[in-house]
Amino acid sequence: MEHKAVLPSAWTLRRKAFLAVGGFDEELRHSEDVDLGIRLAAAGHQGQWIEQELVRYRVHGESASAKLQPQLLGLLEVMNRHLLKAPDGAQAWARDLRYGTITWAVWQAWQANDHALSLQLLRQALIDCPYPLVRRPVHLIETFQRSNDRIGEGFDRSQLLRSGFWQQAEALLLAR
Repeated sequence: MEHKAVLPSAWTLRRKAFLAVGGFDEELRHSEDVDLGIRLAAAGHQGQWIEQELVRYRVHGESASAKLQPQLLGLLEVMNRHLLKAPDGAQAWARDLRYGTITWAVWQAWQANDHALSLQLLRQALIDCPYPLVRRPVHLIETFQRSNDRIGEGFDRSQLLRSGFWQQAEALLLAR
């Protein structure tokens, strides 16, 4: 659940394992691949990375991946569904994971210039925020930096800090 790098077109999966966990949840419109991966892992099935590129991922305007808001909200729905099942002793872990996933989604929306969605998600993330007020802005900036680094894009911190988006985000982050 911590690393949701999922691309089922690149999976090779035993039919027996697929059927044992019930296959894809047909009621889900987004993140059904993440849901399947979590259920496979929870059932004890293990995967292995093959370093060689064997598949390409094409994104186009009509793909589910191109519809950012439903995609992100679908991912959060799947994560919440599974985190609600976390045992009592894992509640702190579940809150941290939920917060981390939502702040990543904040970055995704910000990266796509959907600042309204980004701020909506930030409000949601703050429900589970484990950080004190003074640490919250720093953590969000670090999340943006790390996420940009992962996709190989530069990150201009000073440009973010001068933006209207940041003024709104900072007000949310520092609200009691």
